[in-house]
Amino acid sequence: METIPIYLLTGFLGAGKTTTLNHLLTLDFFKKRELVVIINEFGTIGIDGPRVNRSETRHKLFEINRGSLFCTCTEKDFLKILLEMKEKIRPDAIIIEASGIAETGDINRLIIDSGLSDFFEIHCNICVVDATNFIKLLPMVKSVRSQVVFADSVVINKCDLIDEKELKVLKKVIQSINPKIPIDNTVKGNINSMLINSISHNIKEKAFIDKPPENIYSITIRNSIEIDRNTFANAILEIGKNLLRLKGNIKFSTGTKFVEVINGELVNEEQISEQKNTSFVAIGWKINKAKMKEIFDRMVWCNN
Repeated sequence: METIPIYLLTGFLGAGKTTTLNHLLTLDFFKKRELVVIINEFGTIGIDGPRVNRSETRHKLFEINRGSLFCTCTEKDFLKILLEMKEKIRPDAIIIEASGIAETGDINRLIIDSGLSDFFEIHCNICVVDATNFIKLLPMVKSVRSQVVFADSVVINKCDLIDEKELKVLKKVIQSINPKIPIDNTVKGNINSMLINSISHNIKEKAFIDKPPENIYSITIRNSIEIDRNTFANAILEIGKNLLRLKGNIKFSTGTKFVEVINGELVNEEQISEQKNTSFVAIGWKINKAKMKEIFDRMVWCNN
């Protein structure tokens, strides 16, 4: 019996993993297969799951929230999904999008220790790197380095936002962390199936971590009150670079927008056709969790 290949997408917050995943789902390589897609998010609510392309492929979607895939806190959830696939679903392949703050390890050991190595194998670990922010984040956040260390291939995304000189420096930095790793360049996660086929997994042993990443916290804000745009902008400005990521729906007076903030900067805002309430996850670094929540709560209630 052939084992089911697992394709793992890693990369820090805002690198473009979900965009890359959506592109993968358009490739004939995956379109012709029965897939399972697993989205792993650090926050308590799923933001990326609803944004995964459901029209191109036949796939089932699972979500693992409230922690990293490489942490013991989500181990039972992950194994439960694998057992369900082994006993009921039997997909042709599995794609996993890992949490952006994950201190990557190798889930191969978990599969072996759980007696599932006859059914599943890691085909490859592709790390998506943000061309604009990787070097800035590298000395700040431990997981940025570990994601490259444990990857089988690196895809530098958003290459259109840097020049050739900056790209050359970035590649040298990545190679200093993982000297033999193949590196590909892309825009908007547009990688091809040839890259997928050319990668093989190199097993690197590392124990799963047993606690959340250091100095990184997430909060969830859900409310039906309309948010003033200036008040929202002031909240982002107040937290500044300590706001690693904000992602979700914001109910403004002009309608609900899907909003993304990376490193304190608004990078994406999309109008949503249906009117939804505010529901977003914010991930902060080196800021008191209660303080961050107080800033966003103030943003909500000053409009009431």
